[in-house]
Amino acid sequence: MMVWGVWRARNDMVFNKVRPESQQILNMALSVRRDWLEHQAVKGTQRHEQASWSPPSEGFLKINIDAGWSGKEGTGYGLVVRNAEGVFQAAATKYVDHRMDPLLAEALCFRWSVQKALDWNLDQLIFSSDCKQLVEAFKSPHSFPILQHIIDDCLSLVPTFTKFDFIFEGRSTNRVAHALAADCHLYPNCSWWGDPPVGILLSLAADSSFSF
Repeated sequence: MMVWGVWRARNDMVFNKVRPESQQILNMALSVRRDWLEHQAVKGTQRHEQASWSPPSEGFLKINIDAGWSGKEGTGYGLVVRNAEGVFQAAATKYVDHRMDPLLAEALCFRWSVQKALDWNLDQLIFSSDCKQLVEAFKSPHSFPILQHIIDDCLSLVPTFTKFDFIFEGRSTNRVAHALAADCHLYPNCSWWGDPPVGILLSLAADSSFSF
């Protein structure tokens, strides 16, 4: 995983003109290792929480989203889109150059993700987040007054889509979006179609063990 981290850092430097610090490379490798170990531990237990990503119903797209602190001072948003076969469709990141309250960051990430789906003309969508409070706020808009205006913005966009749902799933199902958000400072404000960025290949592979 360290070799992979160095290889990825080399590619970022050559192709994106980004030179990450050695500590960032180490943290990235440790994060991937931690995710892998958690995935293996969950597979070996009888926990009720599903260990890996689950596909949407046929004809739907699933959009996993996540927000978190990225780099030394910033906040990152990440989203990944996959179809019912688990095939990668698209991904995107957004970097904000200051740190914010985690719940507020999750809500702003959700609004950004819904707008992205609208801009990309996506339809029949299931959004998934590992932030339970955010999903509860969406289902009961007046339960979190501090998020009211953000949730209202999202709700105003929902009728644009033929079918739309927002669900809560555990962290172990959201590893790809989490990786995008955490490393967003390395490739801020980017979008990918068809071919995923190198940084999420391992996380995508770990999710490929889902069962129908």
